[in-house]
Amino acid sequence: VNIDFGPKEVFNLIEYLNTIFYEINTNFITFPIIKDSLREDFFVLSEKALVKMLVTNLIQNGIEANAEGFSVSIKNEENILLVEFITSNRKIEEPSKIFKLGYSLKGEKRGFGLFLCKKISSYLDLNLNFKNSDRGVIFSITFTRSHHSL
Repeated sequence: VNIDFGPKEVFNLIEYLNTIFYEINTNFITFPIIKDSLREDFFVLSEKALVKMLVTNLIQNGIEANAEGFSVSIKNEENILLVEFITSNRKIEEPSKIFKLGYSLKGEKRGFGLFLCKKISSYLDLNLNFKNSDRGVIFSITFTRSHHSL
């Protein structure tokens, strides 16, 4: 599987995430977005198209698993922005296989999304991981503030 990694650029991640959430929500899919300690801006050095692919896939997976119990949480801690994709009342049964190419419980010709998400995360240093918790399944990514100037 090949991914076209584009050039990285500095951009305001908060603004960009809001744009992605707005686009998804205007497609008649709504979910709560919990913003904790967010400032107006959080600049990152990253690749917009890949960030959008990753975030969109994690949202679509969560909504597909439990539309009524899906939410996104965003927390800002100094130089880190933590984004969690929370699907309540769900559990991943085989955690060791979740990011493997072709692994899916959703049918044939599936199992590429989380594999690609992991590849994108590795390229962008976003530390994609997940955990089963009492809140449900939580996928998380972390962005590091850029110290590059625009």
